[in-house]
Amino acid sequence: MLKKWFIGASRALVLLSVLLWIMLQTHLLYPAFPLQGIDKKTAWNQGMLSGDSTTVLLSDEKNTWYISRLNSQQNGQRIISMLEEQGWNYKEQEGSGYFFTKGDRTLIATTQRWGSRFELTKIPSN
Repeated sequence: MLKKWFIGASRALVLLSVLLWIMLQTHLLYPAFPLQGIDKKTAWNQGMLSGDSTTVLLSDEKNTWYISRLNSQQNGQRIISMLEEQGWNYKEQEGSGYFFTKGDRTLIATTQRWGSRFELTKIPSN
């Protein structure tokens, strides 16, 4: 009787281990990705490879999306530095939006958290 229970428990443990491994490999445990045009596994891999920098994730006619590891204060400074190098003047931050001006134009870079590790930044194209 004990032997049957042990064999059954062992099989269940192996099955659960295999299912967990599959879920981790396919990133099923990660939240839905909020952008079209890139899957969450690719985004997760790019985010992990980005290290302490901000990496371009996706770019189209309207916006460029960046991914970086979650550290809001450092990410905010990176956004500000990156846009100031492009000639934009930092004005202020309100919530998840960073406001910049260049002449009479205004640019708003917005951020959003994705999962527990990453921050996505949307910067409109010029």
